[in-house]
Amino acid sequence: MIFLVLGIFSLFSLTDGTCTFPTQLEGLWTSSHNGDMTFNSTHVDYPVGATGGNLIFECYSTTGTKYIAKSQVFPLFSSFAMAVMCFDASFLKTSLYQMNIYTSKLADANYQRIKYVTTSTTVTDAVACDDNANTEFHLLVKNGSLSDVTIQCPDVLLGSFTLTFNETSCVNDTGALEVCDDNTLMTFNHTACSTKIAYSDGGNLQCVYSSAVGSAQRVHVYNLDTTTDESTYYRFTCLMVESSGGRVIGTQHPQDCLSTQTSTSVDSPGGTLNMTASQTCVPTTSQSSVATAAIVAGVLVTLVVLTVVGLIIGYFCWKAKCKKEKVEPRKGLPPTSTGMPSFLSHHMDSGKPQGFQSMKREPSNSTLLSDSRANLILTPSTLHPNYISKHDALEIPVPLDANKGILPPLGNLDGSQLSLLHNDETATTGRKHQSKGHAKKKKKGTKTKKH
Repeated sequence: MIFLVLGIFSLFSLTDGTCTFPTQLEGLWTSSHNGDMTFNSTHVDYPVGATGGNLIFECYSTTGTKYIAKSQVFPLFSSFAMAVMCFDASFLKTSLYQMNIYTSKLADANYQRIKYVTTSTTVTDAVACDDNANTEFHLLVKNGSLSDVTIQCPDVLLGSFTLTFNETSCVNDTGALEVCDDNTLMTFNHTACSTKIAYSDGGNLQCVYSSAVGSAQRVHVYNLDTTTDESTYYRFTCLMVESSGGRVIGTQHPQDCLSTQTSTSVDSPGGTLNMTASQTCVPTTSQSSVATAAIVAGVLVTLVVLTVVGLIIGYFCWKAKCKKEKVEPRKGLPPTSTGMPSFLSHHMDSGKPQGFQSMKREPSNSTLLSDSRANLILTPSTLHPNYISKHDALEIPVPLDANKGILPPLGNLDGSQLSLLHNDETATTGRKHQSKGHAKKKKKGTKTKKH
């Protein structure tokens, strides 16, 4: 009764409200190394076999995902003590955490990674985290969430195998393992060989986590037996496997892999596997994914190229439109200079514009004022001798001098207007010749009268 009161008192007195566990970590979990554990926001119910049950550890301090926890006070060797532990809890995916413990193994606690300290001990990182070099890790699977963490077994295990176990059992490859029927499930055939492999009585183990260690794969599998005693049969087994010389070799160890474990060597109570595949069943999903990614990348590149080409074409079309707007005179206003010397150089010979037979001037319907216009009609033959369609003719308004009824001075005209001017001058010259002819006749007539 006294111990119970002390435990309850210490449980409430330890909490200072500054250290909490992640919300995702709250709930009941099955650990690969130590049975069931229950977390709430500030405490974890943790099995410690040496005390005959579970200890409740309080979240005492935290740095990132690293936590120091200490237990309530409990009687130990006619005195009172606390247990402390230092661990890291890393989120792997929904319902799956990785747990690394950085406290040394304690012989008096069945080699669990905890430490006993007196009730007066100040708990620090140096006290609790005295094995930071430890690389062994454990898995936490949320209770009832096995289907959420089940994965496809690594490619090296995807096949139908015959096997030898520990070199002395299932000899001459009389053992059998099937992983093709369900690529998430390892099934050992106990009819072919009665030896219980992977610490499973039923021989069915679900792949839940895999990671590369050099050329080998470290694989955690979950035993589907209804119950396990954690001495002969274990809930979790860790395999270290790889391909070698046309065979698959590996080792097994209960609960978790050891830091010293390889695909060929493992400490007791581990065992070895030597397997030959009669068939493999590695899916082509990964290859299809690569091909799909390549197609998507190709489509994206094509779209980018087409976009760039479209922008370039649009830019030049815009420039051409602007140039056209500059060349074509606006309605009702005198045409602006358009660089027609190039036009003249193409249509002039001996200083005279060519193609005048195709040029006509039509007077405007409007009254001749100071801003009167004459319409200059350019047929295609004027612009280029190869054009023959009459519907391509272009009508351009040209200003006339209201006072004199003639076109503006040559210096103010462009090529089109020069062509009109030539026609106008030709007509004017003709009129002058006619006037002179009439004058001569009239003069002759006068002389005749005199005679």
